Amino acid sequence: MPSFVHIADVHLDARLRFLGERGGQHRANIRAAFTRCVDLALERRVDALLIAGDLFDSQRPGRGTVDFTRQQLARLSQAGIAVRIVPGTHDALTPSGVYSWADLESAGDVRVYRGDGPGGWDVEHLASGLTIYARPTVEKGGGLPALQGLPRDPAARPGCEVALVHAALDLGSNDEEDYIIDPREVESSGLAYIAAGHWHTPRDFSRGQTVARYPGSPEPVSLDPRRAGQALVVTLTAGGRPQVEPVEVGRIRVDMYDFDVTGHEDEQPLETEIARMADPDLMLRVRLRGSRGPGWTRTAEDLAAQFAPRFFHLSVEDNTTDELAAAADLPGPDAVSRRAHLPPELAALPPGTAARRCIERLQRRLEEAAAQGDEAEQRRVAEALRLGLALFAGRDPW
Repeated sequence: MPSFVHIADVHLDARLRFLGERGGQHRANIRAAFTRCVDLALERRVDALLIAGDLFDSQRPGRGTVDFTRQQLARLSQAGIAVRIVPGTHDALTPSGVYSWADLESAGDVRVYRGDGPGGWDVEHLASGLTIYARPTVEKGGGLPALQGLPRDPAARPGCEVALVHAALDLGSNDEEDYIIDPREVESSGLAYIAAGHWHTPRDFSRGQTVARYPGSPEPVSLDPRRAGQALVVTLTAGGRPQVEPVEVGRIRVDMYDFDVTGHEDEQPLETEIARMADPDLMLRVRLRGSRGPGWTRTAEDLAAQFAPRFFHLSVEDNTTDELAAAADLPGPDAVSRRAHLPPELAALPPGTAARRCIERLQRRLEEAAAQGDEAEQRRVAEALRLGLALFAGRDPW
């Protein structure tokens, strides 16, 4: 029975602006992952490599990238492995798009589907017995059903029919520009397998006897948490469901860590956790939330700069509120009710001392600014309070 490797959303030549100076290194990682996909197809001696859209990140990849891609596809063709590609949203089939000039077909047994058949579908029978129904992305999908008008061929070998599409699974909140896969249409399609692309995280959306999968991007191209990059080795079986073996081909992982700062006197617990997760092959996105006490003296930028060398990429997002500023907004008829919520550093200052009088004056100014709705003044005075409390407590506020 036929077998193939299914990949999607490679995004060769991705811009990766969020990585800054690391962008070039990660573009090399993406190339290396694509090479491993080709290596996998050669090692398993499959009949075809199916690419379900967004092989390229844009319509204008560099000439060097196109030459590299052509060379990799030629390796497969020389080994008797067919390569079949459906354009996606980033590399859609347009008159001046990448597939109008890249000439990937010159690599040998390579075909970019162009939707020349009825309803925009291409139907092809490979020598291995595999039948492919392919629907390329032309401009934008406009929310159209991706499997609409699927032209089932009565001459197809039972259990060997595969759809190759680039579309979003319908979860009720899709981009109106996407082609849409209705889960109810998966089982009724009668296909053995749906090779889908568009989602960057691996997902199984099989229904009934039809196996349907997203392999995800071989390497991450954003900071969305995801499992490691995969290529899917698919073996069709007579009278049964296709067998799917996920194979990790990516090097870089992405993770997200949420940290509630409320109740922590300073940054030490957060620093300990970030240090614990350090990994040169990890893109980590840290999100801070909660109420930040006066013991917190470092900015998100400071933390990111300190720990970034231990990661492939590290970002720290500060969504916290200042405990002192928040206290000024607490309900209460007078300042006493507000001051009861202030941190213990104020109570630790001896009454009558210059330090205590200084902090109390700043506290009153903070309350006045809150009453007047002067947010700029609140932020300015709250920062002065933070610095003052830290200094009077003998801590480095910076």
